[in-house]
Amino acid sequence: MPKLIRSNSQKDYENNLKDGTCCGEDREVDYIKHTALGGKNSVFPLFQGEVIDFEYEFLKSYLFILDSGRLQDKRLKIKNFSAMGTISHPVIIPPLVTSADESGKVLIDNDIIYALVNFDGSDYQVTVFLKLMLNYGHESTKHFISVLGIQPDSFKTKELSDYLRAESVRHSYYKNKVLSMSVDEQRLDIQELSTDEFAGEGLEQIYVPDAVKNELQRFCSCVEHYNRHRLGLRFLLCGEPGTGKTKSVRAIINACLGKATVLYIQGEIIFKKLFKFAELLQPCIICLDDFDLIVGSRDNRFSPRSLGAFLQELDGFRKNDIFILATTNDKELIDKAASRPGRFDLVIDFSRLDKNNYFDLIQTNCIDERVLSVFDDKFMNELRKKRVTGAFITNLIKQLEIKNQINPDEDLQTYANNLIELSYQGFYKKKQEKEMSFGFNGHDD
Repeated sequence: MPKLIRSNSQKDYENNLKDGTCCGEDREVDYIKHTALGGKNSVFPLFQGEVIDFEYEFLKSYLFILDSGRLQDKRLKIKNFSAMGTISHPVIIPPLVTSADESGKVLIDNDIIYALVNFDGSDYQVTVFLKLMLNYGHESTKHFISVLGIQPDSFKTKELSDYLRAESVRHSYYKNKVLSMSVDEQRLDIQELSTDEFAGEGLEQIYVPDAVKNELQRFCSCVEHYNRHRLGLRFLLCGEPGTGKTKSVRAIINACLGKATVLYIQGEIIFKKLFKFAELLQPCIICLDDFDLIVGSRDNRFSPRSLGAFLQELDGFRKNDIFILATTNDKELIDKAASRPGRFDLVIDFSRLDKNNYFDLIQTNCIDERVLSVFDDKFMNELRKKRVTGAFITNLIKQLEIKNQINPDEDLQTYANNLIELSYQGFYKKKQEKEMSFGFNGHDD
């Protein structure tokens, strides 16, 4: 039996294998004793390590696209690629592709895949698989990569495992896409969003002060030149509904399409898993809408567990290169520890739309001449008098366009006057709470 010894370098590790010894210092390495080559014993190394669930998916996809020839790698060649049907029905079958994009990147449905690969001139057997674990009656899933050297000079099992993990992330199916995500303890739910959803969104269409717009453009520039400085920005956008926060986020996403992976978070969030995923796909933008509902503060009913988990992730040194766009209607609802300098680089207050920008907004969002004709001087004065928000104007245009399509003979001017009066009452929470307007910023002068 080969003697287990301590080694501190890859070179020592390879020499020990040649001498019939095996390294065991935190490398998760085992070995197989094999008698061959004229009766001479040789040690065949096996590296097996646990990977996180998304890396598991990336690895399966990467090996598949290498085997298909859609991607070339000078150091790595696939000689054979197959999969297991199911754990309960263990037959070797071709891999099952569930999704593919225009670049040939895919998602593989099989739980276990096998690949015979040649890495730097030597052959290895690579297995990517999952295990169902049972601990005190609780079932969980763990994911692994196993690399077995099958030739006397196949010593780079650990190096091959690390290489595959790095390259699979770089060529991931999800890289530089816009994703809707929900992250809980048991699973990661990812849905790809169509880029068409953000078509037409632009910073030039947002009516905010130039100083604010310049900072939003700086955010986009940092994403575009991420490989130069490798630092992320964290912005918290604050303001009442209709002031342009969400539209600004959508415009930034549109400006960064194909340059970064965008994670639009919905539903439950486990911040540790979320940030791990983001680290793999840098540059990465995490979008947290209604941030106050996600983390809240230690003084209100929201769980301090979410707040603590978020702060812990933000304080990690490696997290400085992840981009964050968070929005809130009221920054007072967010714990000061979460919004202090250092955790967010900039807190931007979005104020109501300037009355002088009303018509610019209308022309940007409306191309129907009949609908545009509604906004005459008298009607515009009424909008200014009621101090409507940008979101209200955009919604009003939408309602008028729908009405014009359904009833083209209807008097749109009369309909618009009735609609604004109805909305003026409907968008207030309570008449006596004059500051609690939703669609409007104030009452009649």
